[in-house]
Amino acid sequence: MRKYFATGLIILLPIAITIAVLVFFINILTEPFVGTLEKIINNLLGQEIQNLENHHTLLLFFSKLLSLIFLFFLTITLGYLGRKLFFSWFLKKINILFTKIPVVKSIYSATRDISKIFLKNDKRFFKKSVLVPFPHNKSLALGLSTGIVPQAIQKELDYKLEAVFIPTSPHPISGFLTLLNQKDVKEIDLSTEELFKIVISCGMYDPSELRKDDTRE
Repeated sequence: MRKYFATGLIILLPIAITIAVLVFFINILTEPFVGTLEKIINNLLGQEIQNLENHHTLLLFFSKLLSLIFLFFLTITLGYLGRKLFFSWFLKKINILFTKIPVVKSIYSATRDISKIFLKNDKRFFKKSVLVPFPHNKSLALGLSTGIVPQAIQKELDYKLEAVFIPTSPHPISGFLTLLNQKDVKEIDLSTEELFKIVISCGMYDPSELRKDDTRE
């Protein structure tokens, strides 16, 4: 019974976590539009379906579905128009407007600049998996090198710096940004995905075992 339970848990847990993560991001994307779409659906169908407000789960589902469809086409449209001369001029005007509003300008500028970094197709965010001394010289930590060091920092030193993100365990979404001497950064034979698996499993995941299994197959 114990073995069956463990096997079932191994099968069920990845599915449950994947669904939970997807639902989390869907809720973030659709939350600003759900209330408005619920009212629109209710007004359009309220006369045909009695007591539509009582079917809140169904109404919420369709509102989120319509929000995702709307966001998809809006993103495609903005991407297309963003390459046109007129719309580029229009975006510049929006940038000027948003960067002059107190508080809003800080949020808008930070989000815009970070989005540009993540969405560049010709640039990998993480260069390589590395091993670095952290939090002191007598211990080591797994990290991901971004290789991006602002020149304003680099010019103050007489040696080359390397930027390394050290994810926390077991939730690698948060972590530490460290700027280390390149001599102290050791590249290791791990993909980004394998490194995250090790961090999430608190060191129990061994990629070499799975590599052997793949070779046998």
